[in-house]
Amino acid sequence: MKRSPLKRTPFKSTAPSVLRLAEPKVAKPRLRKCVICKEPFTPRGIGHKVCGANCAHKLVEMNRAKRERQEDAKKKMASKGLSYWEGRAQRACNAYICKRDPDVCISCGVTRSPAWQAGHYISVGANSTLRYNPLNINKQCVQCNMHLASNAIKYRIGLVQKIGLEAVEALEAWHPPVKMTIEYVQEVEATYKQKLKELNNGD
Repeated sequence: MKRSPLKRTPFKSTAPSVLRLAEPKVAKPRLRKCVICKEPFTPRGIGHKVCGANCAHKLVEMNRAKRERQEDAKKKMASKGLSYWEGRAQRACNAYICKRDPDVCISCGVTRSPAWQAGHYISVGANSTLRYNPLNINKQCVQCNMHLASNAIKYRIGLVQKIGLEAVEALEAWHPPVKMTIEYVQEVEATYKQKLKELNNGD
């Protein structure tokens, strides 16, 4: 029996008969809001912030006024005396202490107060060297710190319980005087601000 010859299927190409080149896409320019009049415009470059000449002039004047204010502020800060910077450093220190300590008065042990304060065990008048010492400053209620002059006897009892007798006696010992300069208290302020930031970030 003769087999019939196999028929070959003609090859058909699936490729398009005519190759079409893709047309390049042209990105549309993004609009930007003018920093002066807030109207949208087409920027000519990265640093182009204004829509026209009038707004450009206003921007120049605005930047000039800003620089003048910054220079005036620097001059005012430079004219401040040591007491101004000591106050800033003390406020930064107090803010850190009030955040560091739980809501318990070191002297009387109350857990509620109209406002919590950072009270010194050794007062600034008695020994200014310990003014910014974190062991010498602890959270107190308003009554003990302001109305009872720190309530010193009970303060000592609470402080011994907190940091130990040896550390308290070290505070009570003689300390060589530290010369307070603007640079020194500025460094103190920066240090306590950083400590407070770290505590807040840890919450």
